[in-house]
Amino acid sequence: SKNDYIYRNIWEDVCKANDLVHLDTGSYKTQTLENLNKYVRRSKEIVELLTRLKKAGKKTFVITNSPWVYTDKTMAFLFSGTTDGERNSWLDWFDYVVVSAAKPNFFVTENNSFRPVDIETGKILINKDVGGSYKVFRGGNLSQFLDVLEIREGENILYLG
Repeated sequence: SKNDYIYRNIWEDVCKANDLVHLDTGSYKTQTLENLNKYVRRSKEIVELLTRLKKAGKKTFVITNSPWVYTDKTMAFLFSGTTDGERNSWLDWFDYVVVSAAKPNFFVTENNSFRPVDIETGKILINKDVGGSYKVFRGGNLSQFLDVLEIREGENILYLG
């Protein structure tokens, strides 16, 4: 129908615009990091929600398309000044972080490499087992991530995106 054609065009235009903005990491992400007060709004509700989830014994995680350096700086700003006596760094609120996830492909492909990230340098750790003490990873896919979490797909997961 005519409406299907119009909706498909709108969807394609939005996807193209989104790709242009997100693939041009040199501009919008640089501007965001230089003006975090302008572009990132802190919210005590996030901390309240995470506190309730942690007290209930739930695992929490971040899956983002952004690279480690951008994610770290943005989240550090977002969580600055928040503590509950146990958690002082934004990383303390999450069990795992996946950066450069390439969503939506993260959820549907098996091809991406899942690599630990050195949180001090932001570099990918090659030839390292994804298990162990690592909590920040780059890339990968849902299947690999669920293996790290040691859960089955669909098992008590609340995804907010």
